[in-house]
Amino acid sequence: MAMMEENQRFHFSELEAKILVTIDNIGWYAYLWFPIIERAILNFGSDAPEEEVHVALVGLIRKGVLVDTLATTRPEEIDLGPLRLALWSPR
Repeated sequence: MAMMEENQRFHFSELEAKILVTIDNIGWYAYLWFPIIERAILNFGSDAPEEEVHVALVGLIRKGVLVDTLATTRPEEIDLGPLRLALWSPR
């Protein structure tokens, strides 16, 4: 990977950086992030709306920064079959 691509891959917004610091300090507990962010428990120091935080979390997963170490497949290999259409259909 070229140096420029590597730097872009690991360039984090302030919000993404706060998320990573929080996960590094507390660990990953999905129930503290979804559906409502338990800011007091996490000691999460961002006032960003929950929707923005959730988008940033998904972005970190897509960048390959947050990974499920117990997963048997990669996110792009997961086949949701007919469910995929139902989840991503425009309304």
